[in-house]
Amino acid sequence: MFVSTFVALTLAAPSLGARLDLGVTFPISSPQVTYFNPGPGLALTGELGILPFLDLELQLSYLLLPKTAASPTEGDGTLLNIGAGARVRRPLTSDAAVIPWGELLLNYGFSGGSRFPLTLSGGVQFRPVRKVGLLVGPYLRLNHVFAVATPEVGYTSHDATLLSVGIAVEYLHVASSDLDGDGIDDSDDKCPEERGPSATQGCPDPNADTDDDGIVNSKDACPTEAEDPDGYQDDDGCPEQETHKDTDNDGVFDKEDECPKVAGPKALRGCPDKDSDGIPDHQDACPTAPGNASERGCPKYKQLVVTETKIEIKQKIYFAFALTQILPKSDPLLEEVAQALKDRPQLCVRIEGHTDNKGSRQANQVLSQGRAESVRDFLTSHGIEDRRLKPVGYADTLPLDDNSTPEGRENNRRVEFVIVDCSETR
Repeated sequence: MFVSTFVALTLAAPSLGARLDLGVTFPISSPQVTYFNPGPGLALTGELGILPFLDLELQLSYLLLPKTAASPTEGDGTLLNIGAGARVRRPLTSDAAVIPWGELLLNYGFSGGSRFPLTLSGGVQFRPVRKVGLLVGPYLRLNHVFAVATPEVGYTSHDATLLSVGIAVEYLHVASSDLDGDGIDDSDDKCPEERGPSATQGCPDPNADTDDDGIVNSKDACPTEAEDPDGYQDDDGCPEQETHKDTDNDGVFDKEDECPKVAGPKALRGCPDKDSDGIPDHQDACPTAPGNASERGCPKYKQLVVTETKIEIKQKIYFAFALTQILPKSDPLLEEVAQALKDRPQLCVRIEGHTDNKGSRQANQVLSQGRAESVRDFLTSHGIEDRRLKPVGYADTLPLDDNSTPEGRENNRRVEFVIVDCSETR
């Protein structure tokens, strides 16, 4: 877009213009501020636009500063300049009604001797009529005069700085352009980069039918390919060979296939179902194990429930007293935990070991860590990858119940399976 816009602006150049500046000039340097009063000034500038935002300029200017009673000279101060330079501005080809600009000129001046003024100007112009290149607006100009002259009585320096304010009136002629070649000037073309008739101000006709299939372009999904009516989606404007495309060859057209690159049955809108439980794989939390819709495609388990945050076991895991050895009566429960993890190959868990507060904290830490590792070893022996499991012992730091009662201590001696991001288990 930037490139096409730049090309369009460049094609609009060159342009020609003339500007008349009328204003008042104030001396602001010493000793001129003492010797001269503000006076009138004018400038006539010829402009050649080499780019829509850049003009080369030739300027002739004159100003008159009436002398004060303190002036050591007999006459008023005058300055005649001829200079050349450049101006930057907002392109006239834009729709903006306000055109800011700035210019820099190097001059040769005459005021009783040779002068070399440097002129810096800036202003804002307004367009009273959009289609006419007439511009009017205020300007501000700073002149610094570098003098080459013999010192005179009363002058410490012949250098002078002058400030002018006024009104600039300009006529700028911009060559017409027609970027899209539709015969409508870009200044009148609402769509300068797209061909269109004058009836729609240069924009494509919404009622046009490029492929002559009876469906207008604005409603035609394939405006350059004609529809071949066969009773199947004949109002989309696309030929049947495109409409009936079936990338995965599963008998479900891509336009209706939710999984267009992987084959699947029509009943599941073209998506596969590896475990044949009626729930497509991309919606199935257990894609390799038949399950129920109520369980998001996972089977129901007898001794546990899988939630979003945990594998919640319905009974305790039992260990030998004060040891890390798992008792055989907990094997069926842990086998079901292993099956739940197999059914969900994307799941990773933190195996948390917890104790009551009997014994030292250090001994409890070693015991809780060892029991968590024993559970980890049981699961890996039943086919669960070690990288999905992280055993952590918490000793008695996270009690569930009151450690002052036997029942509370029993509840606190436990193992929990917390679902975590797999990056935490590696």
